[in-house]
Parts: sequence; structure tokens; C-alpha cells
Amino acid sequence: MSDANIAFNFDFKALLKAHIDSGADVTAVYTKEHLPASIRKSDDLRKAMYYTLDFADNRVNKIHINSQETGVQNYSMNIYVFDREALIKMVNEASIGGGVYLERDVLLPRLSELNIQGYEYTEYIARITDLKSYFDENMRLLDNANLSALFEKNSIYTKIRDDNPTRYVNGASAKNVMVADGCVIEGEIENCILFRGVKIGKGAKVRNAILMQDTVIEPGVDAEYIITDKKVTVTEGKELKGTDTFPIFVAKRQVV
Repeated sequence: MSDANIAFNFDFKALLKAHIDSGADVTAVYTKEHLPASIRKSDDLRKAMYYTLDFADNRVNKIHINSQETGVQNYSMNIYVFDREALIKMVNEASIGGGVYLERDVLLPRLSELNIQGYEYTEYIARITDLKSYFDENMRLLDNANLSALFEKNSIYTKIRDDNPTRYVNGASAKNVMVADGCVIEGEIENCILFRGVKIGKGAKVRNAILMQDTVIEPGVDAEYIITDKKVTVTEGKELKGTDTFPIFVAKRQVV
């Protein structure tokens, strides 16, 4: 079982082997890291619960919910290995009592009876907890070391959409960018990630941006610290600027 807000290149076979070899009822994957400020300061922690773990001889003996402790924590990745039938039984029992959350309502009440073993993940990880962390984690991939750490260990397969190579028209400028195929660059881009089919018009200046598939930046646009969803159009001559602490997001198919 795994959440979908974490990007990492993980060999699940190694996890399954460790689970079987240990004889555990449950194996919980965690990292040692500082808790992101974005989750500790959430307005409604009941809807954004996170978990840290305490161990005794690698067995989980305490699960903390929304800890406010500082320093490095055993921060759960919300990845677990269970015996399927045992999980079904525990979930059914918890649901009868109104249980909602796996960690709080299924695992926490059974810590003394379940052998929950920890499995530390020590390699590259990107946690997406809010818009700011999505922006920051994407920008980290402009560093080749981070890009390699995420993508080179094991193959990652995605949907194929073959397109023409990106074209850089006379007068275009690109610095520290990651650009997919099918793009047309006539203006200036710097510190940007461009998905497939993005078009940057003549005289446009785009910096510190994530532009998703088929975004169109028309001529003369001045944009900085923005995230656009698919098929967004920023019309000619517009100025659109966020900040490094508050990037601007433009929703799918919107015209600015």
C-alpha cells in the first residue's frame, strides 16, 4: 500500500524480501528527515495527518500523529506491506467502530499485538504536500544530480506521445531548463520546466516556471514564478509574476 504524493525510485522487491525475512505482520517504510514546515503549519491537521514513528529494536512501539517535534524524525512514507487477509479483517473490524484512517484507527490500537517492523528508505525522495512543495521539488530536478537520483536507478514508464523535437527559433534563449518534445521556443526561458507542446512566443520572457502540456505563452509576455496546468494561454503582453514563496497557479484551459 502506498500514497500517491511521493516521487521516488524504489525497488519494492527489496521491501517485500525484508518483510518476509523479518517475519513481520506489517512493514512500514520511513525516512529520517525534518518535517516539512508546510504540513506542520496546516490550517486543518485533521485532514492532513502525518505520522512519525518510534522504534524498539526496529519494531514500531509508538505512532505519533501530527508531531510538532523539531529535528530529524522517523517520518512515515505511508507505505506498508500487509498480509492481504489480515488487512481485510483489520479494516472490517475498524470500520464497524467508525474507523477512517489506517494508521490511527487500524494500526495504532494494535501496536502491542502486531509486529510492525520499520524499513528505512535512504535515497532520493520528493514529497508533495502543497503547491509550494510541488514547485520546489520540480525546481530541484534542474540539478542533474537530483534528476539522475530520481530517474536513473530503475526504469520509469509513462504514456508515450511522440512529437517533433523542440525547435529553438532564431533569437530564442534558454538557460537551465528541462524541455520536453514538441515545444517551440521563440522567446527567453530560464530556470523552467516545460512539458510537451509548450509554445513560447517571440519577445516573451519566462523565468522560474513550470508549464504543463500545450501551454501557450504569447509574444511579449513577462512571467515569473508561475505554474500552468494543461492548455493554458497567457495572452500577448501580459505580466504575470509570483514569488519564490508564493508561485502563481493557473488552472487547466484558462486564458489569462
